[in-house]
Amino acid sequence: MHDFRVGKVHSLATDGGKEVIVWNTKLLMRGLFSRRKILPRVIRAHSISQGLSLKPILLIAHGTVRNGRWYFSDSRKRVSLIQRWIDKHDGKTGALLLFSCNPSNLEVRSRFSLVVHLNRVASLLDLFRGGCVRLYHPQLGYIEDNYYRLHSIIRS
Repeated sequence: MHDFRVGKVHSLATDGGKEVIVWNTKLLMRGLFSRRKILPRVIRAHSISQGLSLKPILLIAHGTVRNGRWYFSDSRKRVSLIQRWIDKHDGKTGALLLFSCNPSNLEVRSRFSLVVHLNRVASLLDLFRGGCVRLYHPQLGYIEDNYYRLHSIIRS
């Protein structure tokens, strides 16, 4: 299905132990890639071409929008900006994977890493159905619906 493992997991949406985080991560990766077989290839090609780690960083957190800005919170309701989290981890890996609801389909930016994120309030089942995911490329912008661009990244 996909040929890489998650490097670092920031799981803020659960009070469970490590077993819950590992189980959630496996389900999320399966849901993310089961209908998007090209996505791991794009992540791998981008990571190699930029000299970045092949292991993406995954954020699992509750997401909300306040005053036109996208935030995530942990189980203790500490709140942080999604963009600030992206900026902190940008360039450490080829891809940042965000499983955090995005009720207003707000956009993000990065300088080095691909960013895969939700475009609405979504569940794990929504991921398996194939919708609700966006892909931001640092030089090309949003490319999830542009198959020509996706294939050109793989070929380069």
